[in-house]
Amino acid sequence: MFRKLFESLSLKPRKPVVHMDSAFLEPASVDSANPGIQTIDVNLQQGPTQSWIDHAYPLKQVVIEIHGSAQTTLAHLIAELDQVFLKLIKGETVGERSDGVITHKYAYQEQVPGPSFFDEPVAFHPEAPATGQALFVRLQGTRYSNFPDINNLIASVMNEINSTKTSGSAHDDDFGYSFALVRAPNLK
Repeated sequence: MFRKLFESLSLKPRKPVVHMDSAFLEPASVDSANPGIQTIDVNLQQGPTQSWIDHAYPLKQVVIEIHGSAQTTLAHLIAELDQVFLKLIKGETVGERSDGVITHKYAYQEQVPGPSFFDEPVAFHPEAPATGQALFVRLQGTRYSNFPDINNLIASVMNEINSTKTSGSAHDDDFGYSFALVRAPNLK
């Protein structure tokens, strides 16, 4: 009873409960005359259901890449990420910059109904650069997320990098971030 109440009050759709026959459970009888019993459609394919697409899409995504030389410090990469953050706060949706030592590029896009960054349960692992090091950041929100909320996820990424993490991800369904700091094989 409480589960049904919770599900009815929840803002996001819950996964359907699938009952499976078991040798350990007594078979249950179903009263077909009871109008409260409904069939449950189970999404056997990977990816979001149509009801979730209708609710959450278009997804709002920001992709950031920062590349530095072998001598680039972690502090420089974070400072460059902060520069991208400031540009995004100003409302810039696409940009690129290079000073010869460190480069960055970023882009904002809406996926209608394209793939979510968080469809796969595995962590984000981009290819290592041939030389130097690179920081890859992915931010994502739903239709109801505003641009500043998505951009504020960068602060969480900075905190994780400052705590010496080289990759991470935090998301609730389709709102969150993932990042990876990768180095060329000769720098490891």
